[in-house]
Amino acid sequence: MLQENELEDLFDIHKITPEARARLRWIRENAPIRSVNTGIKNTPCRFCSRKMGFVLEAEAFNTEYAAFEEYDNNDAVLEFYSQPCKLRITYTNANGKAVHPDITPDIFQVCRDYFAFVECKTEEELLKLAEAQPNRYQLDGQGRWRSPPGEAAAEKLGCRFIVRSSTESNWIALENYEFFADYLMVDPQNLRIAPDAQSKVEKRLEINSWLRVSELLEGEDSVDSDSLYALIVTKKIYFDFLKNRISDPDKALLFANAINAEAYQLVARASVGLRTPGISGFKAIPGRSFSWDGRPWRVVNVGDHGISAMPMTDENSPIIVELNEDQLTELARTGKLVPGNDDEDERATFVAEILKTIPTSRLKTANHCFQILFGTPDKNNPLINRSERARAYWLAKYRAAEQKYGNGYVGLIPNLTGTQGNHKPKCDPRAYELAINAYKNYWENDAQRSAVLCHGMYANDCEAEGVTPVSLKTFQKIIKQHESHAQTKKRVGEKAAYNDEPSYLVLEYTTPRHGNRPFHIGHIDHSPLPIKIKDKSGKYLLETVWLTLLVDAYSRYVLAIYLSFDPPSYRSCRMVIRECVKRHGRIPHFTVVDNASEFNSTYFEKLLGLLKSHKKWRPKSKAKFGAVIERLFGTTFEQFISNLAGATNDMNPRSVGADVDPTLKAIWTYERLVLRLNSYFNDIYHRNVHTTLGESPASAFINGMKAFGARQHALFAYNEDFIVETCPSTSKGDAKVGPQGVKINYLWYRCTAMDAPGVLRSRVDVRYDPDNYAIAYAYIQGCWQKCFSDYYSIFQQYTERQIRIATNHLRLKAKFTGTTASINAKTLASFLQSAEAEEVLHMQRLQDQESATIRAATNLKGSTRQEKSEFPEFAETSIGISPDIQAELLEDF
Repeated sequence: MLQENELEDLFDIHKITPEARARLRWIRENAPIRSVNTGIKNTPCRFCSRKMGFVLEAEAFNTEYAAFEEYDNNDAVLEFYSQPCKLRITYTNANGKAVHPDITPDIFQVCRDYFAFVECKTEEELLKLAEAQPNRYQLDGQGRWRSPPGEAAAEKLGCRFIVRSSTESNWIALENYEFFADYLMVDPQNLRIAPDAQSKVEKRLEINSWLRVSELLEGEDSVDSDSLYALIVTKKIYFDFLKNRISDPDKALLFANAINAEAYQLVARASVGLRTPGISGFKAIPGRSFSWDGRPWRVVNVGDHGISAMPMTDENSPIIVELNEDQLTELARTGKLVPGNDDEDERATFVAEILKTIPTSRLKTANHCFQILFGTPDKNNPLINRSERARAYWLAKYRAAEQKYGNGYVGLIPNLTGTQGNHKPKCDPRAYELAINAYKNYWENDAQRSAVLCHGMYANDCEAEGVTPVSLKTFQKIIKQHESHAQTKKRVGEKAAYNDEPSYLVLEYTTPRHGNRPFHIGHIDHSPLPIKIKDKSGKYLLETVWLTLLVDAYSRYVLAIYLSFDPPSYRSCRMVIRECVKRHGRIPHFTVVDNASEFNSTYFEKLLGLLKSHKKWRPKSKAKFGAVIERLFGTTFEQFISNLAGATNDMNPRSVGADVDPTLKAIWTYERLVLRLNSYFNDIYHRNVHTTLGESPASAFINGMKAFGARQHALFAYNEDFIVETCPSTSKGDAKVGPQGVKINYLWYRCTAMDAPGVLRSRVDVRYDPDNYAIAYAYIQGCWQKCFSDYYSIFQQYTERQIRIATNHLRLKAKFTGTTASINAKTLASFLQSAEAEEVLHMQRLQDQESATIRAATNLKGSTRQEKSEFPEFAETSIGISPDIQAELLEDF
């Protein structure tokens, strides 16, 4: 960020007025002025800016986030802020009325050459706004979007107003920035480069002016991926961030220098007019011609794994050849397969579009005709006994279609254009018109009337006009014909209609949906386990146990798990993230969450910011955006939990007898369940082939780490400082040191470091341990100091949740008695020692005691001040890479 003198120099260069300087300074100190909104259409994101050093809010991923990523890696942009301030604009609306709305630009930019407010919109949205508000949004002669009212308002502050369309985003560059984020965030001198890596790469680039990334990562003279990516970041070798995706190693090109890269581009540009033999120039569409070893062939069908083709020299020949993807690739590589002329493309595309709309029954008839004309008809062919006259008619239709469409097969399809027959309603036109009106007025609304009731109301309308109504069956057909997502949404609402929502058609490739490497995108969510749990003694049936998962979207590898009896809260998030850092030294670059309150807490935001992870929300009520983790929960329940004694399995309580009652069959304790659940993930789930990946999650994870770098330089040390940093703080984040110490949540905490000169009456950062309310931490003299409560002997037995339950009980008790509850350490200590507290906190204390061992193992394992774990039986039980997998992963690093 800019220093005050640097900012003042920019003001002087751009001749910013004193009033405008004061306003721009206010923006830098107070932005953002509002929080972004989460809706059913947008995917908001918290962006951890490397340049700014703090977290910014992006209201949509495809617009504002893309701008943030670009600005964070653009040297010309010095600073940028989200939701900076309100600007009052003036323009004439479509009705000719002057309006003066206050708008909030999405971004404020400080650049070397200008100051600017930026409004980010999708291209589709801008096209609609240009029609609705032509005086506010305009497309200039150079194809750039402008907002004259915004420009006028920004000019008063000496700034520009930029309308940034989503088409301006270079998603290749943005994906590369995300990929190299771990390498860009550290000092280049701290990047690990193998001693001989640079010499190997330079030697190979001396022989070849350019090489693919895969060629350098594989073979005898290969280099490790971390060293190669470090060489790119330190500019020892040249890589074009704007035109090559580094995540596609078979296509990404590396050059010795920028001159070689420019030469390559010029050669490619000069070769545009040439037709290069290769599969990349051949798009398989029915009717498309191609040359195979010098002879012309035509595509007659395109399947999932190959094509069917027939020779064009003699199309009366019964020969139809099947070519799979491997054969096509090999023919293209050797130059034997060459695409046909481009003048056939339009007709071939038309044929392909027709085939998409033809029902299977008509295609079946065409297949039977084709067999009789050019092949060996099957004995079950229903047309085998047709006359020669019929066959001649089919052949004539085939030849005519060849001339018209370039493909004779489509001529054999009955009623190809769908124009045969009378498709108009046979009933009275007025009756049909009233039926359509009844459908719109009675059926298509949130009253959710039945079809029978709507038809009755329609019959009354017809009777009033003296018209004979259509039958109920016909009326139901009308409803069926109009069935759509829009209709369902009008009847049952947006959320209930979600399953019928059509898939969004993405016309431009942006970034991989599930990331391009391990630790790129991770999902966190919670779910109650459908099983009854008992305490260690077997006397008490405990409450619901919740499973929290953190899963890597790229490999579907489970990075961390946490089981708790407490409902989802920031504590569950804290423990699963601690577990992930303990096992892997990092968390994913993006953390995808839903809109639950624990994910919107200040603590969770700060924790992700500390670990340099962008937070991304799923749209509200859009469960498919979390399909990766939702399916994992379903798989876990189906394969593991449902097969355990005491599993509830969605049983109907009215039909459950004592012989199958899960409450009576419960035998599992918390600790045993944790052990077996970890064993299930490590030994079964991670090793089974995942149908989507085509390999096991463990294999995908290992191969991804090898190909895209272990990134050891970006790991976080899991020590006591990290544990303290990830503890929660107060709403203010700091506290004033007094004679009694610091006050945190009603309690005073003190340590000997507070007696040092200059500490008294200063404000210090504070943290508290939610698992032990007798301990807190204060940042004094450059390090975290452990502080103890005055009532340490009492509070050390209680967790934050127990204290909260006790506090709420005291407040509720005071409310019923009409008194004011004065909550302090003494009041709480007295209550906790009473019999009443034993009753109130019994179940919570029992559950906390059950999970205490696992929590302590997570918190203390790996601490720099704890050389040996106090809980060896749980030292390696948490989810992680098993020793044999870890050995395979690390053998190349």
